[in-house]
Amino acid sequence: MLPRLLRPAPLLVAMALAGPLVAGAPAAVAAIPIPTAVRMNVAPARDAIAPYVFTVTGRLVFRLPTPGGACAGVVSMAIKANGLPVLLKSPKVGADCRFTEVFRVPRRAKLHGARKLVIAGLWFRFGAPTSVIAPARTVRIR
Repeated sequence: MLPRLLRPAPLLVAMALAGPLVAGAPAAVAAIPIPTAVRMNVAPARDAIAPYVFTVTGRLVFRLPTPGGACAGVVSMAIKANGLPVLLKSPKVGADCRFTEVFRVPRRAKLHGARKLVIAGLWFRFGAPTSVIAPARTVRIR
């Protein structure tokens, strides 16, 4: 016997063709501009006396021209000692696409005998389809 072919109702076909043929994120999410890079600088590169104080400054980089309302979101940063997080901070990105944060690592922090600390950053914005990782920076202590 030949298999019986199922035919969809003509009304269902008409409704499917009348609707938009898009898949994926809604238009509001697709409109959020994503930076091409996140730049971070740390000063000083070395601190020998506790409490260890490091100032992290940075900016978001977009393709030119920068879209209006693009400079928003949060840069989530962590100082890690031997791969374990010591401090977590999340500065907001200003209207000029820049951010800054001061890390104070106290003497009593559990540094696990580390002589180097790694500062890692990640930009994200609620509703954005993706996030952008900043290159990690290494600083020396003691």
